[in-house]
Amino acid sequence: MDLKTAILSRILSIVFIAIMIIVFYLIAEKMAKKRAKNVKSLYVCPKCGSINLRYIDDILPGTRFISTTPSNNEFECIDCGYQGIAPKVDREQINSFREEIKKNKNNNSLKRKN
Repeated sequence: MDLKTAILSRILSIVFIAIMIIVFYLIAEKMAKKRAKNVKSLYVCPKCGSINLRYIDDILPGTRFISTTPSNNEFECIDCGYQGIAPKVDREQINSFREEIKKNKNNNSLKRKN
């Protein structure tokens, strides 16, 4: 094998590996979206009603299940900044949960004005 053939072979190998990584990523992303649609209940921010929450935990996810250290069950809302416990609400009832939050905000603002 001459030098040009060896270099071409290496380049093709690298390109093939890159293509396989991209294909794997796209398949994994599609599967994650499909799995997310099948979720029946979601954690919802009790302050603003957002489902855009981040789990706050100092323990790495892989060690959480093997460790005997209790994990912190707190969430942070990326939209409003709320930190604390978030209720898990059925997907069909999220809109009614958000309406209840708005009613409670309106009732609290009316009480403050009086």
